[in-house]
Amino acid sequence: MKKTCFAFITILLLLTAFSLPAAAYINRGTVQIHCDTTALTLAVGQTVQVPYSVDPAESLQTQGCGMADCPDGCGANCLSREGNCVCVDTVPVPFYTEVLVKKIDERIVSVSCDNGIATFQGLAPGSCTVNLAARLREFTGSSVDIAVTVEGAGTANVWWIAGICLLLALILLTGLRLRKRVRG
Repeated sequence: MKKTCFAFITILLLLTAFSLPAAAYINRGTVQIHCDTTALTLAVGQTVQVPYSVDPAESLQTQGCGMADCPDGCGANCLSREGNCVCVDTVPVPFYTEVLVKKIDERIVSVSCDNGIATFQGLAPGSCTVNLAARLREFTGSSVDIAVTVEGAGTANVWWIAGICLLLALILLTGLRLRKRVRG
């Protein structure tokens, strides 16, 4: 009896120490995010749009079944006695891939994602890596990194300011010449 009890406790401890992932949850594969841009350089104040695509963009699934978390609309009767999320409905509902902006230095660049377009806006000079992560219910997520460099005010601004200074200098010189002619 002692040997059986010892063997049972040993097996229980081993199973606890080396726990396996729950097999009750569905994994439908990996949702992929694709982006041809891996590096981006923009100026402070400049906005650049970068296209991306996700595959799959949506998935028809029965709400509640196999979810790690029950959906918001599930209500008080969401969990079974065993603590599993029960099916809310038998009609499949479309779930859409969500793209999130992860790992970003918000002092340097701001990024928003909508309908396959990531919009980058330069805020301050510097470099950082922006991570775009795709996720979809019952799929393993994936992500892409984009190296972003934000440079100070563009050279166009410098030439514009230089042009105004030159114009003001010409006006001042012309004014001085006219004064000399009137006095002389």
